[in-house]
Amino acid sequence: MASIQWPAFVSAEGESKFDAETGIVIHEHRFPDTSELEWLKVVALKSGRSMKAANQKEGREAAANLYPALCLRLAAEIARLDDDDIVKGIAINGWADYVEKATGRTKRAYCASLFANKGQILALKLSALHPIEAFSALKGISARSLELTPIAPILRLDTSDPRFIDPKEVLAKMAEGENLAAMDWGEFEHLCRELFERAFASTGAVVKVTQASRDLGVDAVVFDPDPLRGGKIVIQAKRYTNTVDVSAVRDLYGAVINEGAIKGILVTTSHFGPESYSFAKDKPITLLNGNEMLGLLSAHGYRFRIDLADAKAKLQTGGGDSLGRARNGNH
Repeated sequence: MASIQWPAFVSAEGESKFDAETGIVIHEHRFPDTSELEWLKVVALKSGRSMKAANQKEGREAAANLYPALCLRLAAEIARLDDDDIVKGIAINGWADYVEKATGRTKRAYCASLFANKGQILALKLSALHPIEAFSALKGISARSLELTPIAPILRLDTSDPRFIDPKEVLAKMAEGENLAAMDWGEFEHLCRELFERAFASTGAVVKVTQASRDLGVDAVVFDPDPLRGGKIVIQAKRYTNTVDVSAVRDLYGAVINEGAIKGILVTTSHFGPESYSFAKDKPITLLNGNEMLGLLSAHGYRFRIDLADAKAKLQTGGGDSLGRARNGNH
């Protein structure tokens, strides 16, 4: 991969990982920020060929083609280099640094992602295809503007993260009819891990719980290896007795982008207001309120209850220190 000859404006910086179980190669590569590029075109003159600045329309067309073309080229190189025929699928994730106009700070975001099986890639004739059409046919996704529309990679399965802690079995120790809203917040997060392990069991997904922090991060992560629908899913668990504020939904969306996840799930013992549903409706976010959580648990054979009034009363009377602890604003 390091021997590929790129144009001067394309970095050679990249990292590849191979999952022997699934036969999937995931390659992450630094792409240029298209808004910082100056586009030139070759013009034929009587005196010979000359370089000239592209007009606005030509520049837009060139920028739109760049990320799809880079993803296809990288995927084709990996397929070509697989002499031992061990690769079954190829995932390409392009990322880039850009300057946020509102703050002047340099940020990093994913800007393109492609996943295809090796046969699909080998069937492509790069010299003749149209990058955008080929990329779209393979269901690739690409950002039009890094500042406005960073994307979540289709597949980014990296389960090595120092934030993860050992799992704790909670469900088997709970009594039927127990009030979830009155649980210890840490126990509630492990309960959510077990619940989503069962919900994703058919795909062989792995669910990890993160260590306690106050950084508005993620409480659990699902790694779903399904090559068509899978990827990284982040979960925030809110053992609340009051309505979840829309700020929590915004935090989750930020976590989806920062973690390079395909989706975020916010699960709570309470409920969400209209603002939360409005914010989430056009984003890769699922909101699970208390009743929906009970329904999901019931589908897997667990019968619990949620009594917010009872949980509030215990909090107000100091009925247990664990109920008063907070993580990420839980209350």
